[in-house]
Amino acid sequence: MEPGERERLKRFLLALARGGTVEEAARDAGISVGEAHLLVAALASAGYLERLKPPGRAGCPCDRCPLRAVCGGRRAPGAYVLTERGRRLLASLLGGGGQH
Repeated sequence: MEPGERERLKRFLLALARGGTVEEAARDAGISVGEAHLLVAALASAGYLERLKPPGRAGCPCDRCPLRAVCGGRRAPGAYVLTERGRRLLASLLGGGGQH
């Protein structure tokens, strides 16, 4: 992976890890929203990201949502979070090396 690609991937994953949307992560990484959605699909299929499932009923207010602890009220159902494998990848990118 090229150094510029590593940096973009790191910024993208950091944005998602702190609760950002795919659109916010794209902006942080300096890529288009279309590229971001392709990247999400690739990362999810490889086990680095997981899509949050909507709570029991659609339109559940944040104060009653079982996912509030994860998102702090910012995430819409269907948002993505890093899996353990994704967190290890991010840690290796932050550390400047390592295997994923």
